[in-house]
Amino acid sequence: MIEFQKVTKKFNDSYALKEINLNFDGNKTTVLIGSSGCGKSTILKLISGLLSPDSGQIKFNGEELNPVSLREIRRKIGFVIQGGGLFPHLTAKENVILMAKELRKTKKEIQAKLEELLETCHFKKDFLGHYPSELSGGQIQRVALIRSLMLDPKVLLLDEPLGALDPVIRSSLQEELRETFRQLRKTVIFVTHDMAEAEFFGDNIILMKRGEIVQLGTIKEIISNPKNDYVSEFLNSQRSTTW
Repeated sequence: MIEFQKVTKKFNDSYALKEINLNFDGNKTTVLIGSSGCGKSTILKLISGLLSPDSGQIKFNGEELNPVSLREIRRKIGFVIQGGGLFPHLTAKENVILMAKELRKTKKEIQAKLEELLETCHFKKDFLGHYPSELSGGQIQRVALIRSLMLDPKVLLLDEPLGALDPVIRSSLQEELRETFRQLRKTVIFVTHDMAEAEFFGDNIILMKRGEIVQLGTIKEIISNPKNDYVSEFLNSQRSTTW
């Protein structure tokens, strides 16, 4: 579905990514994990076109991501960030349907998709008229997820979407998100710094350090055969806290 070929990205003199080669499988959830500054979020921003690589290629379904193809490809990508990123001056419904209206979807199409996603994402219709300031953290993230799914994207990018929530709400939303991913069969790329969350969501896990891939595989493969001391240290540090 998505392929990185020797992709490099620098900010000033610092590498965010160093000649990364990656393949993201279709209809699977791939989790990017690692310490802050390792390059996880940079990968999402490159896929979505918010950043451009300094060198290398990114392909989406075999098509190179470039200024010409970006406009069309962006419509096939949904993006959810920490905190939701909702427009505070718009109601929940207005946030959700904004892009669908911009692309001139009919009222009938928008309403049908909205009702489908309200049920899928467990969001009550009564709250659609509320502004973000009137919603809980969990409700905001549900609205952000519904908004990201309104155009029926092929790929869903999530950048620590549950990181700001309290543990009880976070646990509940984790269950709902995983069920949503399975039900909709999307290609999902999920960024987190929490190994327990990575294990919960990930079909495949990519552990990163300073712009490079340290190890990738299933959680069982990484635990049973850590590639080097850094992987072992990372796993041990997670075990001592939440995992």
